[in-house]
Amino acid sequence: MALSPEQKAQLAEQKKQCVFCKVITREIQTQVVFEDRMVEAILDVYPVTKGHTLFFPKEHYPILMYYEPQEITPFYGLIPQMVKSIKGATISTGVTLFVASGGAAGQQMPHFVTHIIPREPGDGFLNFLFKPRVELTVAVQEQMMRVFPAAMKQYFAGMGDGAFPEKGTRSTWVEDRVRGSLVLFEDSELIVCAVGKGICMGHVEVYSKIEQKFIEKLSASQAIHFFSICAYVSSVLFSVLQPQGTNFILKSGHSDDNKDGFLCMHIIARKQGDGLQGLVWNPEQPKYDLAGMGGKIKDAMWNVKYVAPATPRKVEEKVVEKVGDAKGGNSNTIGEGSTLKVALGEKSTGNEIDDAVRRLWGK
Repeated sequence: MALSPEQKAQLAEQKKQCVFCKVITREIQTQVVFEDRMVEAILDVYPVTKGHTLFFPKEHYPILMYYEPQEITPFYGLIPQMVKSIKGATISTGVTLFVASGGAAGQQMPHFVTHIIPREPGDGFLNFLFKPRVELTVAVQEQMMRVFPAAMKQYFAGMGDGAFPEKGTRSTWVEDRVRGSLVLFEDSELIVCAVGKGICMGHVEVYSKIEQKFIEKLSASQAIHFFSICAYVSSVLFSVLQPQGTNFILKSGHSDDNKDGFLCMHIIARKQGDGLQGLVWNPEQPKYDLAGMGGKIKDAMWNVKYVAPATPRKVEEKVVEKVGDAKGGNSNTIGEGSTLKVALGEKSTGNEIDDAVRRLWGK
């Protein structure tokens, strides 16, 4: 997403106070378990499970949509290797990835960060034990079906040859998972669905059609495609639902909140007072040797390295352009040289992250 000189200046000022940027420069000392030129991973000092790791790009932006493809693609491509190493060091049966984008979603620091949380049955972490409670209305279904086809065509039109992907085939387990859901997009590698009854209006699930359970089994190219589509879908949801934030919650492998072990990304549109504050946990001191665990994970990372796919995808993080609302009225433009002016009101919320994002979007 192209930023104006004024926006870049605002980001530079924000960066001076960013905890994660201070970790990168070693102004703040912590347990670093991996780094290369583009990314860094550290142990969370308030872990919810043993080996809870924070993974983030070194380039400073508060939310995902600001990253250029060359900045975020290596991050996506490394996630399977990161997960494999962390699970190996902690001897875990599953993993949860968690992202909070915006104050309403529980974001506390203005730097895009992914939590990699090792999981196993009986680990006591039940914040993501979803209880469906909100029916998808006919009006939202209709708007999604109007917006998503045009948005996805625009996405692939910006990827070089502009060819729209074939849907491919569905395995039996894919058919079982999406039965009763509204399919918004499908290609040979993944399928995107709006849940008929979810934890919020517009709760979206993204399934890999390649791998049933384990994110670490995806190749770098497959992971880049999977996470790029998830990020784009989130941006399209902003134009449909106008939320105040987003949570990404990926479940993979076995845990008490994912008993069948299926690999699924949940995209949750958030608003203040939506009753989903329980998704974010209260910080607690570790009940294990943090330094010792950091050493184990760092040792397990010895062969983690991003190698660009032989024929890399041209990933465009520029989203819906002039997509009308449910009544065909307002349009929200997101793209090169433009801004996304939805989801956040004009007045200060008192939350500095939301206010910073609002200023960057020209509100």
